[in-house]
Amino acid sequence: MNIPNSTFSEWENGKHAIDIAALIEICDILEVSLNQIIGIEEKTIENKIKKEFNKLNKKGKTEAEKRIKELTYIPEYTQKEDFLKEQDSIS
Repeated sequence: MNIPNSTFSEWENGKHAIDIAALIEICDILEVSLNQIIGIEEKTIENKIKKEFNKLNKKGKTEAEKRIKELTYIPEYTQKEDFLKEQDSIS
């Protein structure tokens, strides 16, 4: 990143705030989200799933979509009203 060690030290010691552009670059290098690096936890399961999904390549995303669709046909894994609505629309 071409940032002097002294600058990192100033950030760590709270002498200077990190520039947002530098923070974004650090996130890219470490392959983490901005929320992760500043300590904000992902709040919803949807965000966690989206985060994992985004790690996949095109083939992996296609397979993940298939698996999710397969799971929606198993009553044990679905909300009953959603499953019943879908069954009615298929019939």
